[in-house]
Amino acid sequence: MLQVVRNVSLILASFFLVSACGGGGDGGPSVPETEVTNGSFTEIYKVEVGGVLFDEYLSGGCYSCATSFQTVDDGYNSINVYYIQYSDISDIIDPVGPFTAGKLHTVNIKKNAAGNYCAQLWTHNDPNKLYSVDPTGVLVDSNCMTTATLSGTYTANKITDASGTPVTSQITYTFDGVGNGGWTVESDSQGNSSSGSFTYSIADDGTVTLSTGDTGFVSTDGTVFMASDTDASDNSINMLVGMKQTSGLDDTILSGTYVANLAGVDATNGPWTSRIKYDFYGDGSVDWQILQDSTSPATLDSGTTTYSVASTGTFSLGTGETGIVSSDGETFTLADTVDGGGAVSLSFGVRVGGDDDHFLLGRYSLTRFGYDASDNAYASRLEYTFDHPDPADLTGTATWRILVDSTGATGSNSTAYTVDDNTSDPPMTVNFDDGNLGSFINFGNLVTIADTNTTGGITIVYGIRK
Repeated sequence: MLQVVRNVSLILASFFLVSACGGGGDGGPSVPETEVTNGSFTEIYKVEVGGVLFDEYLSGGCYSCATSFQTVDDGYNSINVYYIQYSDISDIIDPVGPFTAGKLHTVNIKKNAAGNYCAQLWTHNDPNKLYSVDPTGVLVDSNCMTTATLSGTYTANKITDASGTPVTSQITYTFDGVGNGGWTVESDSQGNSSSGSFTYSIADDGTVTLSTGDTGFVSTDGTVFMASDTDASDNSINMLVGMKQTSGLDDTILSGTYVANLAGVDATNGPWTSRIKYDFYGDGSVDWQILQDSTSPATLDSGTTTYSVASTGTFSLGTGETGIVSSDGETFTLADTVDGGGAVSLSFGVRVGGDDDHFLLGRYSLTRFGYDASDNAYASRLEYTFDHPDPADLTGTATWRILVDSTGATGSNSTAYTVDDNTSDPPMTVNFDDGNLGSFINFGNLVTIADTNTTGGITIVYGIRK
């Protein structure tokens, strides 16, 4: 899914870089240093990144060359591609970023499914090495997405508040890659079963709009999408996360430590959130432990149960929840959709641990579902920007803004945070100064956040790096 992505054109181009490219050396750059590679399969004669000219000819699909490194501004930079020699004809690409001081970057020019130029921004994990020395990179931002990004069959778990009644559902979605799709409810806590069709569109930045009224975001590789209905005029709001079905999976895909953030509603006690650690052993057995819980006093239970993964990635726990795991095993979603069970819940889990190259960086699109202190439901779409550019730096600031909210709320703010390192149990926990807690997969492409405080309402959030 969203593990570290290694783009062929970027990496092969990187192997041919030599130290003459400049931009760092053993001490690493003190400002953002950037090169340009061409994965578009068309001739490019020059590229401007934030007004800085990279005028070294890049022939079509040039996997064996790259420009030299040049300094560009911090933050987000627009890109202008000149594709005819000695001409002003160009394509202006929406800004990508952030370009971060102390890092080496690669702007890889591609063409999206519509045939337009787009850009991927990659950053190096180690600021002390050039790509020619160690070409491992992390995809920080991309504006290369179209309707073709969502294609295939997906399983999604959804939580809905309909006129004060909480409902959880598991739904199969199909996308044809050109803007048409269908949905079928597989299970529902109210016993509902229905199906239908829809149309959809995807903006270059990955924003997904469904004709069902849901709007959200899709990952750059198209394996995960999230959406929400924030229009409360019909007394119904929701949040859902879907993952692409695959083939050939089994119990071994779930292996290692995961942290899941869960939001639930009990028929007697109302809404609650929990953070749960799962240790999957790859053999159908799993240990679980509640780390935090919003109930007062919190009940921090633990136990052992079983799980079973189908070849498509859909799976079930012995405790009754069902969901789907991504094809790389990095993330999953679970829901309790048992009809008449007295409580419903939705959770998102991410695998934690791995090496020390994990970090949060850049802009994230997030979907949020919660209940306020009076147990009134709300749904939101947010954008977060994290400034955690260095794995060795375990502190940072998250700036966020509300894009849309079912209550009409608006606003933006920032909060400091710290990240637990790999010696912690569990690792990769994000401790926000506002009291929220989060977890993210290695290389930071997915993040999930929850408010598990015992007062003031509860929230659960799932986010994808843009």
